[in-house]
Order: sequence, then C-alpha cells, then structure tokens
Amino acid sequence: MNAPPSHPGSQTTQLVRADRLPLVVAAIEPPSLELLHRWNSDNLDLLHALAAFEDAPREGRDDHGPLGAEIGKLDAKLRLILRLLGRLTAAGAPLPAECELRFGAGQLEWVGQAAGPAGAHAVAQLYLSPLISEPLRLPGLLVMAPTGAAGQEWQHLRYEGLSPLTVDAIEKHIFLYHRRAVARARQQQAP
Repeated sequence: MNAPPSHPGSQTTQLVRADRLPLVVAAIEPPSLELLHRWNSDNLDLLHALAAFEDAPREGRDDHGPLGAEIGKLDAKLRLILRLLGRLTAAGAPLPAECELRFGAGQLEWVGQAAGPAGAHAVAQLYLSPLISEPLRLPGLLVMAPTGAAGQEWQHLRYEGLSPLTVDAIEKHIFLYHRRAVARARQQQAP
C-alpha cells in the first residue's frame, strides 16, 4: 500500500506495511554505537531468515534433476524445523499485544499510548511473524503526530541509527509482503 507522506512538505511516498502486529515501544537513553551495531546485525539476520522462510517454493520451477529434488527436500525439512522452533519459543513467552500500525523503512506509526515525549529516544520491538518470536528492534526518536481519523491517537517513531543495509532489508521485506498479498488476492479470485 502506498501511503501519503506523514510529514508536511514531503514530496515522496513510500511503501508501508499496514497491519496489526505485536509491538512494544519504550523510551530509552540514547543507544551506544555498540548496541546499534548489535541491533542492526540482529535485524539483518532476522529479516534474512524471515525472507528465506516466507519465500515459498514456486510451482513449476525449473529444478531439473536429482539436485533440484534434493534441494526441495532439504528446503521442506528446514521450513518444518523453523516452524517447530518458532512455536516452541513462542510457547515459552507470549507475544505482546497487537496494535494497528504502519511499518515503513524510515518510520513506524502505531495506534496507542505515547512511549514518551516528542524528541525522546525510543526503541520499538516489532514482531513480524508468529513463527519467529524474536523482534525487529527499531531505534529512533518519538515525533509528535496529529490525531488521526475518528480521533485515533497515532504515535510516530522516526528511525535513527539503522544501517543502510538494514533499511534496504526492511524495504525488501515490505515489498515482498505486498507481493505475497497481491498473489494471495489473485488466488482467491481465481475460479
């Protein structure tokens, strides 16, 4: 979904994932460079694992020969292991409450209580999939956001400290999420 820019004067639109997902946002002290580096590394690992997990095998692929069949079997086994591991981990600790949100490569907006005053440092822990119970950690600054439609209080976090590689991986995740949504809609409309 293309969303209009959140801040006045912006001429660009960005692709966002509008969804209901588990989210926790907390005010923090400014994170150290070491902590930002660790979060970026963990975020990249998480986004790459999620992309590999959700990239369902396409029917009619040209995987000829025994090597293609063997790779398909290994892929199915790995997916099963990841699914079981995700369920096991999720059973140990419940996910936070879901909230309505708009997740973009440069900012996160959600309906809920403010985590702190505008200008405060905060980190959002966003759970992108129930199969992987580790959150994406998004550091940034809280920004004043106007009241949305029907009086909903939209909160706004503008990322700070994400590496360009992490931002690219977020953009790819959002793009693939939309591509899968379009494919599901087409499958449901097919006779």
